[in-house]
Amino acid sequence: MAVRVEVCVTTLQEAVAAASVGVDSVEVCTWLASGGVTPSTGLVRKVRERVPCLVRALVRPAVGPFHYDAMTLEVLLLDVHQFAAGGAGVVSGVLHPDGRWDEGPMERIRAASSGTELTFHRAIDHARDPVQVAEQCMALGVERILSSGCAATALQGASVLRQMVRSAPGVIIAAGGGVRPENVVELVERSGVEEVHFSAQQWVLSATAGPSLGADPATLGATVVADLRRMDGILNALVKAGLR
Repeated sequence: MAVRVEVCVTTLQEAVAAASVGVDSVEVCTWLASGGVTPSTGLVRKVRERVPCLVRALVRPAVGPFHYDAMTLEVLLLDVHQFAAGGAGVVSGVLHPDGRWDEGPMERIRAASSGTELTFHRAIDHARDPVQVAEQCMALGVERILSSGCAATALQGASVLRQMVRSAPGVIIAAGGGVRPENVVELVERSGVEEVHFSAQQWVLSATAGPSLGADPATLGATVVADLRRMDGILNALVKAGLR
């Protein structure tokens, strides 16, 4: 089994760096500290122009629960359509307020993403029955699911991830959440997933910090750069274990 590797990126520089070390795909988002929200169309377009690997775009219009009012859903669907039309894979998902599969909005997302791959994102980790949601993703034609197995880390949720793998054959299950060089092999072996997903960032303080614009480190004179050591570490661990 060749385990695929995806890095979550928030800048063009991160995407180029990830591609340079040989990852299979990048997921583009912004505001990663919140779990990620929808990136700009300009960023996604430039990443697709500059990197040779598969590019996916997160479509999450706001932080908070994964159910949306009618106006927010319209924004989500427009972003899905635009990213899909531009050739990027789409990473999105909606749940009913009580954690059940929300069929109507998901059918609209599937239709808006026609012609490109659709990933149901970590909203599934907030589902009342994640394995059932995985089965419903399969029935709808969702090609991929990103999950931590409803745990703080994917390794802790490995047993749930394995249930998803067994219950949704043909759907790629990507494990995300706390993936590190020292645990990635154990995670794959215990869960049976085909893909791992992680962010690899470092904060670098600027020598010329201006006044604070908010509480986030990026507003305090810091910038983010790609953590190549983490990327290399995960890739090398998989290679050494014969998983890549």
